Amino acid sequence: MSQQSIVIGVDLGGTKIRVGLVSAQGQLMLAETWPTPGEQGPDAVVRRIAEGAQDLLQRVLMSRADVRAAGIGGPGPINDKTGVVSVMPNLPGWEQFPLRARLEERLGLPVRVGNDGNLGALGEHRFGAGVGASDMVYVALGTGVGGGIIVNNQLLSGATGAAGEVGHIILDPEGPVCNCGNRGCLEAYSSGRGLERRAEEVLRSGRPTLMAEYASQEAVTINARIIERAAREGDPAARELLAQAARYLGFGVLSLVHIFNPQMVVFGGGLVALSDLLIEPAIALVRERAFEQHQQGLRYAYAGLGDDVVVLGAAALAMEAPRL
Repeated sequence: MSQQSIVIGVDLGGTKIRVGLVSAQGQLMLAETWPTPGEQGPDAVVRRIAEGAQDLLQRVLMSRADVRAAGIGGPGPINDKTGVVSVMPNLPGWEQFPLRARLEERLGLPVRVGNDGNLGALGEHRFGAGVGASDMVYVALGTGVGGGIIVNNQLLSGATGAAGEVGHIILDPEGPVCNCGNRGCLEAYSSGRGLERRAEEVLRSGRPTLMAEYASQEAVTINARIIERAAREGDPAARELLAQAARYLGFGVLSLVHIFNPQMVVFGGGLVALSDLLIEPAIALVRERAFEQHQQGLRYAYAGLGDDVVVLGAAALAMEAPRL
């Protein structure tokens, strides 16, 4: 193996850390997931990442001399220019933490950092559904709504690395409160968390719905899977929730299409399982409302990298780092 022929990609989450070794061609050679030791503070998390990377290298009989650089994506605002984390959702003690510097000390490698939504976009653009599209919008629908923007084959990171917060497009200033503190964000309507909250409102209203029956049968709180099950059984309340979420998603994507004029919109995240109930109606709305010029050559696709999208996006970012 020639020197500096691979990179390390890291997906840092509130409960799990996934680390992968990625070839220059974007092939995921080996990856492993470990619990995030968040309660022990950021230095313990950095140590776990470094130990995990070393473990993977040993398993493939490689050394750090074979590694060009490392990339890491995490939730929340991360300044890709300074390498500093402003705050890390669900992890205490990360305020103004110098993630890049600390990880470079541990790994002895150049490190690039970024928001996980942005790196998801980069991963799909370089190695997934967005290959060949010079201009792309990525929308990740899961517990929240994340995403990223590719313009002229480059990730749009913004002045402080905070660009691409597609989930916080405000669609109704008097709408439901979002986790970010604003009202009426796309995330408040079209995320898993948003759907669950609005389903709970239906239950509190006393309206009859299969959602309550199914949640009781499974001894769980209402989640997106319960909402989907009820909707597919024809439950009016569940179908209305998803129709509203699809409508707001459509207007959110319409705004992105009008602003960035992409060649492709890629949808990812766990809620793609609801594609016919959530995403396809949203696409139909965009096709109905978007300006004709913005629809010329515009394609829609579903993400192809699955759970490794951030690892591969972080690896793509690392490939742009200067060689040692």
